Amino acid sequence: MNKFFHYIRGVIAGLLLLFLLFINAAAGERSEEIRLENIKPTWEDDVVVIAYDLIAPVDQKYEVRLVMRRESDRAFKFIPKTVRGDIGKGKFAGKGREIRWAYQQDAPKGFQGNDYYFVIEVKKAGSKIWLYGSLGAAALGGAVYAIIDSIDPKELPGPPARP
Repeated sequence: MNKFFHYIRGVIAGLLLLFLLFINAAAGERSEEIRLENIKPTWEDDVVVIAYDLIAPVDQKYEVRLVMRRESDRAFKFIPKTVRGDIGKGKFAGKGREIRWAYQQDAPKGFQGNDYYFVIEVKKAGSKIWLYGSLGAAALGGAVYAIIDSIDPKELPGPPARP
């Protein structure tokens, strides 16, 4: 009988140790703050430049992606393909990061309307959970609207053809 209790006590102690290690690891994941600041879109000829600061641990790899949405159509979601810069997988934490999108290559006929906005999404590389999604949508949407609204509609190409 003593051997049985000794065995059970060892199993419980082992499970408790595993539980404490799991709790400690989970707390460590949550303590790493990840956020975007100073998101500023601008236009340079046929390139949209989106500057941002990723405030996060610099030794970690992150996955950064850009999504264009439309306020009047919640189902609209366009993921730019011709992007370069601080996007994709890599060590992007820090200030002065930049995404460059040659929008006319993805949509030669352009986009009709002026209610588009960009969403930058960030997650730790290898993670299945987006830690910070839909960043700065309202502020960035207003800035994009101001940029698009200031452009003469005759300068913008027409809408893309339906597939």
